[in-house]
Amino acid sequence: VKWCMAFGKRELKKYIPYIILLSAAGASHFLPFVMLNIRQGLYSVIYISVTILWYFSLRRRFINRNIRGLLSAVALPALFLLITRNIRYEYTLVGTTISRLLWYSYYIPFILMPVLIFLTVLHIGKAENDSISPLWYLLFIPAGAAITAVATNDLHRLVFVFTDIENEKYTYGPLYYVVIGAIIAMFAAVLGAFVFAGRQKRFSQTIWLPLCILLFGLAYIVLYSQRTILRRMYELPEMAVLVMIGFTESLILTRMLPSNTGPSLQQRLFPSVVGRVQPRHAPTPHAM
Repeated sequence: VKWCMAFGKRELKKYIPYIILLSAAGASHFLPFVMLNIRQGLYSVIYISVTILWYFSLRRRFINRNIRGLLSAVALPALFLLITRNIRYEYTLVGTTISRLLWYSYYIPFILMPVLIFLTVLHIGKAENDSISPLWYLLFIPAGAAITAVATNDLHRLVFVFTDIENEKYTYGPLYYVVIGAIIAMFAAVLGAFVFAGRQKRFSQTIWLPLCILLFGLAYIVLYSQRTILRRMYELPEMAVLVMIGFTESLILTRMLPSNTGPSLQQRLFPSVVGRVQPRHAPTPHAM
């Protein structure tokens, strides 16, 4: 409980408007069917707006150019996913080429986001001006190959094998399992790199918040096939974006990532060990 109570009230209050908005987006799924257009519009506007605000907030919260660039890059495919999903379901017809290409484009964020998050996690515990080995960026080569495989499916039909292309009825081809396997492996790498970085003694009290968010996302995926109330409120693309934002924000709040957000959580928990805490009138961290 100590690590939870260590957050300042002003810090946590800044998250309340976002929590209310995202709760309203989830609750909109329970509106009557006759209000479908209002429901879809509300849903899209809230998610896209929150993601845009989050993107701009990231730009001002990091001195380290590498982390700022990586997290900004994470926000862009998330925004791309929400926008393309909205366009596909609201403005295109099932079975058309444009609808199918938009569907393929969903995989761009799902492939890129775990790679970008992994590269971000590698900065945990490093000083503000430290950088990671450039060799890690070679991960974008297999990521690009996976994106290309999905995007060109109409040419080879090895990712999705259509039995009725006009109604988008299909089975999975061999490359689908390769792509999904790569995504799962990357998420496992994120979890492994995070736990490895969090083994440092100074993070022993703060690792639990981001870890719980990751495990929550994992539990959602495991239970996705069941029509739970949580799935009714949040579909997989939106939940992926929420977990990604929540995980990143928890790294910022706990100061596992070096940022210009005032005294760290370690300072509040262990002021005698980490160093003197800033005065109470010192600026508090910016929320989103």
